[in-house]
Amino acid sequence: MRVIVLHSPKGGAGRTLTCMALARALQQRGLRVHVVDANNHAKSDDTVFTEWSQRIRHRTPDNAHPVRLTIARDTQALQATLDEESNGECIPQSDVVLVDTMQQLNDRTVLALKAADLVLAPFKSDLEARWVSKKLAETIREPMPIRGLFFDYVVHTPNDRNTSRERMRNYPLLESEVPDDPDLLTALLNGEIPSSASGSAEDADKWQNWSAIEALAHEVMDLRTA
Repeated sequence: MRVIVLHSPKGGAGRTLTCMALARALQQRGLRVHVVDANNHAKSDDTVFTEWSQRIRHRTPDNAHPVRLTIARDTQALQATLDEESNGECIPQSDVVLVDTMQQLNDRTVLALKAADLVLAPFKSDLEARWVSKKLAETIREPMPIRGLFFDYVVHTPNDRNTSRERMRNYPLLESEVPDDPDLLTALLNGEIPSSASGSAEDADKWQNWSAIEALAHEVMDLRTA
């Protein structure tokens, strides 16, 4: 089992949508995926994840395992979920647990980070990269397997990407990224998925960048962190 935590100290940086994208790509690969909502919106009965979970229930790829969803409204609920997964008695046992966290470093976020095999810190611009790297350095003192992630990245100057890589040098960027593709991101939020891996002939424009999500899913599962 692999625990992947989505955490960025910048609000609106793409944690939740990255979590959804990975869940669907990993599900399509045949993995058992468990999504844990430990974000602030987990205080409501109807969260963005519960609505998304209802949408994807009717859009599960053939021969794929349904995505499991847990709303962890407090530290105890999150601890119980992580314990259930780690002791191997969960039926079916998950291949990957994706935890969406708050931007603030509260008790739930700290707990998730300590359990993580990999932490993804998305950002959308060079300005956000500067903010994210600064806040991560200020708030997280212990060694963590944190990797930066270009999410829907907006380029303002030709050197932006290289500058962002330098800003995030302590949190090396993944080779893959979530592309700047509003149609794709909207489709994922709506619970849609290509009918086959690497997209489909139908709605080809919508899924033209699905291969980038597949590449991200492959990288996070194969990446070995120190």
